[in-house]
Amino acid sequence: MIVGAGDHGYEKVDGWATGRTLGIASGVAADSDGCVYVIDREPNPAIVVFGQDGVYRTSWAEDILSVPHDIWIDGNDRIYTADCGDHSVRIFNVNGDVIDTLLTDQPDLYGQPFNRPTRAVCAPGGDLFVSDGYGQHHIHRFSSEGELKKTWGGEGSVFVGDLLHKYLRM
Repeated sequence: MIVGAGDHGYEKVDGWATGRTLGIASGVAADSDGCVYVIDREPNPAIVVFGQDGVYRTSWAEDILSVPHDIWIDGNDRIYTADCGDHSVRIFNVNGDVIDTLLTDQPDLYGQPFNRPTRAVCAPGGDLFVSDGYGQHHIHRFSSEGELKKTWGGEGSVFVGDLLHKYLRM
């Protein structure tokens, strides 16, 4: 069975993703070597890594993640995660080391980062965009140094609803 159409048709590969059982996978991304990184949200939050061949390689961040929501990898193989549980965005390298953290560990004031962030992506110029979709319905823009540059959206705006995070794609 093929899912999708045209250039975007996908077929299930039997036996792929062997070596580790996943719980609730809430995000997936691939690095420049073709390794696949899965956010395993529950019951044991972790980033699970499979090789290009689909064989389990490793998992990490078990002691760091709370309720991870999504994952994104930039062109330099930096791995960005948004965590709804501790209201954070973390950047990892491919070995699982934390490079940087934007963290509040509690929901912040309305309009301020973060209240259950859902996705983080880096623009070509280095700015970081974070959807704060569940608790606030905002998008936050940070400089490459982590300084908050702008926040927009909010309840009643074009970004209203818990679906905000689905529209932040780059």
